Amino acid sequence: MMVCMATESPLGERAWAQGLAGALLNHRSLLERLGELRTRLFRALIALAVGSVVAWFLFPAILALLAHPLKSLPGAGAVVARGKLIFTAPQEAFFVRIKIVGFAGAAIASPVILWQMWRFLTEGATLGSTRRGTRYALVLVAVSVVLFAAGAAAAFAFVAPALRIFLYLGGPHIVLVPRASEYLSFLMILIVAFGLTFEYPLLLLGLVFAGVLTSGTLRKRRRVAWFLLIVISAVVTPTVDPITPLFLAIPLAFLYEATIFTARLFKR
Repeated sequence: MMVCMATESPLGERAWAQGLAGALLNHRSLLERLGELRTRLFRALIALAVGSVVAWFLFPAILALLAHPLKSLPGAGAVVARGKLIFTAPQEAFFVRIKIVGFAGAAIASPVILWQMWRFLTEGATLGSTRRGTRYALVLVAVSVVLFAAGAAAAFAFVAPALRIFLYLGGPHIVLVPRASEYLSFLMILIVAFGLTFEYPLLLLGLVFAGVLTSGTLRKRRRVAWFLLIVISAVVTPTVDPITPLFLAIPLAFLYEATIFTARLFKR
């Protein structure tokens, strides 16, 4: 309410706009910030290109890893066990390789990309220009990568049970022989969804350090938070059984408690 009243007046709007511009520009000219943005984007693209080249040569191993959950399924398992996937169009194999190479390349280059984003946002600011701020940035990037990797591993573990449930719902006369592009798209969407879900502690910690939340508030709202985590788990997991969302909600609840502990550690 107070924020709305402050921005309704011309002086409030002008102060808000000046504060936003100052935060984005960090007391530097627009051309300097654009030059900085171009440099950071170029470095991120270089990292993405290098990661994609690495992923191109590792493509057979990556594809075998992604297809592994199909081996336990009837129909598809007999095909995948021979190291094969189904393609129904001449150009499909090429586009599948491009998709997997881009996805894996972004994963390989993610630490560099996140670092460039952080350096751009904090360039010229007190937090980004000190040795202590650099250490915080390294920890932030490392934790972000670890959390996303944990979410990706959880998604990979849930793929086979989810496919079995889909087959069960289809009836005993259904045999799954999925197209490579459809299955890999399904798997990659699941990995991204799980990975981003596991990143939520960083959002909470950001709100804590910004003064919006406190560790006390997180403790008081623990039951509500756990309920929301169960709901989010049920939405993210592509199954209808109650067990799979529960298995996802347990590590998410653990991350919530770890967020409270971290906030108390910093006396927030």
